[in-house]
Amino acid sequence: IKVPKKPATPAPTQREAIMPKAREALRTEVSAEARDLRHFFQDDYEDDFDDVLQEETMLYKPAAKQAYSAPVETVEEVPAAPVEEKENSSEKLLLQMSKEIKSLRNTFDSKLSSINFAHHLQNKDAVPVRTELLKNLAGMSISKKLSVKIANRFANHTNFEFVFTQAQELLSKVLPIAEDDLLETGGIVALVGPTGVGKTTSVAKIAAQFTIKHGANQVALITTDNYRIAAHEQLNTYGRLLNIPVRVASSASELSHLIHSFSDKKLVLIDTAGMSQRDMKLIEQINTLKENDLMIKSYLVMSAATEYKAMNEIIDAFHIFKPHAAILTKIDEAATVGSAISSLIEHNLPLSFITNGQQVPEDMRHPCARKLVAQCVTELDVEDDYSEENNEAWVAQGYA
Repeated sequence: IKVPKKPATPAPTQREAIMPKAREALRTEVSAEARDLRHFFQDDYEDDFDDVLQEETMLYKPAAKQAYSAPVETVEEVPAAPVEEKENSSEKLLLQMSKEIKSLRNTFDSKLSSINFAHHLQNKDAVPVRTELLKNLAGMSISKKLSVKIANRFANHTNFEFVFTQAQELLSKVLPIAEDDLLETGGIVALVGPTGVGKTTSVAKIAAQFTIKHGANQVALITTDNYRIAAHEQLNTYGRLLNIPVRVASSASELSHLIHSFSDKKLVLIDTAGMSQRDMKLIEQINTLKENDLMIKSYLVMSAATEYKAMNEIIDAFHIFKPHAAILTKIDEAATVGSAISSLIEHNLPLSFITNGQQVPEDMRHPCARKLVAQCVTELDVEDDYSEENNEAWVAQGYA
């Protein structure tokens, strides 16, 4: 009777020896490619990539080895296979592994294609909607800078009606409106701004509304415009009609003296000289006001009909006055108020009053952001203000 020998632990086959390295190499390659592909998709799809990566690489996770049971009967030793048979076996094994790796690659590529296609289906309408939104914002005369910021906020939406409504709502929220109590509390107020924007008429409208509320004996007018006789005559005419005093200040000392002489008044309005934002006389005007130690609150008066670039120049030129707020005149004469809205938003300059006519005092009121934006939509002129060429130019300049 032959005593069975305790079998030795079987040596790993060639397949078992090669597979761990093959799996590790494949996993490294798949992980590297997945990381690269993430850059071409949104973050929303990262979980999908992780799922694909985990699913496919786990296909070749080695199965748990079964516990060895000692044989009951003795087994005759199997003679070693010839060298030629081993070589053929290795070639077959490598060929089989190559096919399996190719199959894995095809499966992985198929998964990625599915994710890519889903991404495409979700966003295929996003680009046209963004372009349509930019087109309409341009038709409202909203600046390129502001338009692109708004369009980027809704880049992934595919419903234009929803996006356009939300864009209007956003404009209404970011347009700064001053919580102004000028008509209630009064003070020492100077209206500054370029020539021809309606400063003198605005002074008269504020004076008239304040007179109605508090009485003519509570208001006084001062002009520092020493360049136009017509300006003096116009302000004197308003003074006579409203029965309020009007004085002329030719220097900083005169201005200070007049303001102190009106210390019993609740509201002192100062009409400054109108000039170009590039006019060097502006420096003299600024010094006249700054040399006084009085608490003079300035309002920057601008025409709504002013173009976007010119309005920005005006705001930049008069910022040294540190205007408390802006007064937007000639709303009724402007083709659109989009340019003015854009400038006020971008400079964070609050809007205090708007005027829409020459009637004193009724054609001046506090602004409503929603109504101003709605007016832009009413004045929307897509055909004239926007073209595909313009959009291409925006893209080329990095705007869109």
